[in-house]
Amino acid sequence: MLRGLLLGCCLLTAMGGKAQSLDTLISHFNRDIALYESVYPFQEPIPLDSAGLNAKERAEFFENFAGSDKIYPTDLQWAYLSRLNTSVQALFEHPDLYSRDLKTELNAEIQFTDDGRFLQISFEENTGGTYRSQLVYYHYRGPQGQFSLSNREEEPQNFVLKSDGYTSIIALGTKNDSTYYFFTAYVRGCSYCFEESFGLILVTEEGIKEAYNYTIDSRSWGEKIDVDFSEEGDSLIKVRYLPDDLNAGCQCGSLEEASTHPDQEGYPAQDRLCKLLFRYHQFQIYLIEEGCIYQDPLGQPLEEY
Repeated sequence: MLRGLLLGCCLLTAMGGKAQSLDTLISHFNRDIALYESVYPFQEPIPLDSAGLNAKERAEFFENFAGSDKIYPTDLQWAYLSRLNTSVQALFEHPDLYSRDLKTELNAEIQFTDDGRFLQISFEENTGGTYRSQLVYYHYRGPQGQFSLSNREEEPQNFVLKSDGYTSIIALGTKNDSTYYFFTAYVRGCSYCFEESFGLILVTEEGIKEAYNYTIDSRSWGEKIDVDFSEEGDSLIKVRYLPDDLNAGCQCGSLEEASTHPDQEGYPAQDRLCKLLFRYHQFQIYLIEEGCIYQDPLGQPLEEY
């Protein structure tokens, strides 16, 4: 399965020349991702002659599957993904890549930070399962150097980011030769498994990693993390979620311990909502409030708080 692919890193020590125009590279990427997304993983094996493989790909296929005249969808996805890896690396090496409107020109999900340094390209892995895993490529060009992360053989220690990518990446600035980004992330792991997170990404000359991460797993639908960035640069992050078997519940303080509410047996966990309040301030995230919201029998249901 494609989830067996691990992420790897290469430090770009020199930019490649303009052997191909940027328009051509963008066209190749869009062609390759269209081919990859066209394969349904549970369809019947495909006649090899109609798979559109080039001579090198056909030779590799025959080396592993001698005498076969059909190719399974997962093997065809592998071949198309190999093309995508080549296309993405060629894009990353082009010096003028960041001058283009990548969100409109590349047929994938694009996160490109306002400081013009950090790029994420992602798309669904297309496994056919309920886990909506993503294939993700990262690229950074900044004062600390140039780094790229794509589908390689092993995950490097100096480039540790989420394998399913981020839903937002916000530039925060630079301090002591380190650059910071605020992120939010989301992935659906199964029919009723949802993971949301937020935190900080740190970039130094040694590499890129998450400097802070808060993650909540839950079985309930809907957004659980709400970020409110202020003009002064200090931001509030509100977290609301229902306690269930995928998370550790929540600390409800005196309300939980006093007689204001029935005991646990008479007041089930799903009738209270966990709440946390964080503040981002000067490249740090602080937990400033934690507790519970109890359902008012005459008010709105918890899901509407």
